[in-house]
Parts: sequence; C-alpha cells; structure tokens
Amino acid sequence: MKRIKFGLIFVLVSLSLLWWQADPLLLQGDRFFAIRKLVVNYTGVLAMGVMSFAMVLALRPVILEPLLGGLDKGYRLHKWLGISGLVLGITHWLWG
Repeated sequence: MKRIKFGLIFVLVSLSLLWWQADPLLLQGDRFFAIRKLVVNYTGVLAMGVMSFAMVLALRPVILEPLLGGLDKGYRLHKWLGISGLVLGITHWLWG
C-alpha cells in the first residue's frame, strides 16, 4: 500500500511542480478572478495529467511492474488515479 500512496503522491507533486514552473502569473492572485483562473488551470492540468498516467498504466508496462510491486498494485494505483482524475475534473468543471 505504501508504493501506491507514494506513486499517487509522486504523480500529483510532480505535476504540481511542473505547472508551478510553467505559470508566470502564479503569484499575482490578489483578486477573485485571478485566483479562480489559477484554480481552474491547476485542477485542469492535474486532472489531465492523472488521467494520462492512468492510461499509461492501463497498457500494463513491464518496466513499471517492479516499481509498483506487481500487476495487482498497478491496478490499484490505476483505480486511485481514476478516482483522483474524476474528483479533479469535477472540481475543474465547478470552478469553471
């Protein structure tokens, strides 16, 4: 279970860091619409990234099996990535 949590947290943190590096207006969120724009962009990037990684796991890559601890744990991570993508997608839609 630790590898699944680590994998999910690793995907979310790495996507967050990449998004933070790419957004030049990140620190200019002093008004509601600026903050709304940041939240919409952030949740959209996370939702797309999480679902993309879930699609990669659906291919059952042999390289990732030892890192995740087997195919069954890869399926579990795929499930949690899908749930996270759904929650982030709904959040993105509600803020947009």
